[in-house]
Amino acid sequence: MTPNEIQALIVGLGMGGLIANGTHAWLAGRDVSRAATEAETAHKRAAGDRYLVSMRLYRIQRKHGLVP
Repeated sequence: MTPNEIQALIVGLGMGGLIANGTHAWLAGRDVSRAATEAETAHKRAAGDRYLVSMRLYRIQRKHGLVP
């Protein structure tokens, strides 16, 4: 191999490494964003479930005359 080919190989490997690193960082950022959205959705769903359970308890108490 000529010196120019060796230099091109080294530069190509370096650029490939940088591109792979950037791609992994971008994918990790997408995963973090997706996980945050899923956590927010789960939080809202849990809050809704707590509300529905409290309403059911209120209706049962009201039916039996435990709540004025």
